[in-house]
Amino acid sequence: MVTTWALLFAPVPAASADPPDPTVSDGACPDVEVVFARGTGEPPGVGGIGEDFIDALRSKIGEKSMGVYGVDYPATTDFPTAMAGIYDAGTHVEQTAANCPQSKLVLGGFSQGAAVMGFVTAAAIPDGAPLDAPRPMPPEVAD
Repeated sequence: MVTTWALLFAPVPAASADPPDPTVSDGACPDVEVVFARGTGEPPGVGGIGEDFIDALRSKIGEKSMGVYGVDYPATTDFPTAMAGIYDAGTHVEQTAANCPQSKLVLGGFSQGAAVMGFVTAAAIPDGAPLDAPRPMPPEVAD
């Protein structure tokens, strides 16, 4: 099951002061896998808003393990480069779904990253998209 969150300018809950819940680091499949695309101009990784989102989610999942994947793309004002993020996020989601079918996927993005994730989860290729745009996620992955 894929859950998508797109953060544009929404307030973010304060991070919990509790110790962080288990995070997957040994290559095992996590209970929850967060795939987050940072906003324009943010440094590589999940970005500041992504960190806040992950902290808020971590406080809600209890003892479940969590994996975090920061979408690898330029996140610059050269918006056509967002295509790299669409490919990267889509590939990561499909690989995670195939290799870790019991993991719950949570997709999110901020600003340009929200557009990246919106494209990744689109049921059809939007009008005006480049010819080399990735195909929509297979239905069995999106289910």
